Amino acid sequence: MIKNIAVLGAGTMGIGIAHLFANHGFAVSLYEPNDALLPSIREKLLSMERADEHCEVLLFSELEKAVADSDLIVEAVPEQLTIKRDVYGRLARLIKERTIVASNTSTFALETLAEGQAVR
Repeated sequence: MIKNIAVLGAGTMGIGIAHLFANHGFAVSLYEPNDALLPSIREKLLSMERADEHCEVLLFSELEKAVADSDLIVEAVPEQLTIKRDVYGRLARLIKERTIVASNTSTFALETLAEGQAVR
């Protein structure tokens, strides 16, 4: 059963995905590695929470904390192969065997993203 969801990447798509899941009662963690963007992302999340009383998204700048208890991970980092491969390489060492990983990519085949990674 999916209870905890992590969304990786807090751009427009990532925030929208996180908001959707949170609005439907899931515990959602949002990962954004760019510390310079965190204040503006926090402000967006606060305005979403004010608009939707059931919406709560926890924001993390550390991937390990964001995915710690996740049953589902949705990757929504920028459409740059090096960034995506870095994230998948790090995920391969962090996630539990039962965790489902999905991608929001519109550019790359999933095989390309997983190339050279330990896929379970």
